[in-house]
Amino acid sequence: MGISTSAVIIVGYTYDELYPLYKKYLADNTGNEDVMDWVDWVEDNDFNQVSPYYDSQKEDRLYGHILDNTPDHCPCKIKINCNSETICKQYSIETGIEANLYLSPDIW
Repeated sequence: MGISTSAVIIVGYTYDELYPLYKKYLADNTGNEDVMDWVDWVEDNDFNQVSPYYDSQKEDRLYGHILDNTPDHCPCKIKINCNSETICKQYSIETGIEANLYLSPDIW
């Protein structure tokens, strides 16, 4: 088992920013026996997860859409070919939560 490391540009949210949307999902599905846990809900809503350190807890990860990333263990150029304000606004409309643009290590 090895550790995979890369750098990513991701538009999205911290756990604290996204969790209220999950709480709303839970409230809307009270009594439903098919309610999803956090991991399943994140995957079902097509959020990528970015882990800033090995074996990070869900509270420390970033969630959103990866715009670009580097190959494993490779220092190389990554770039974003769009206006960050525009992409964050567009992403915010989809979720109803103000999105941010992050550059982060992604370590698994």
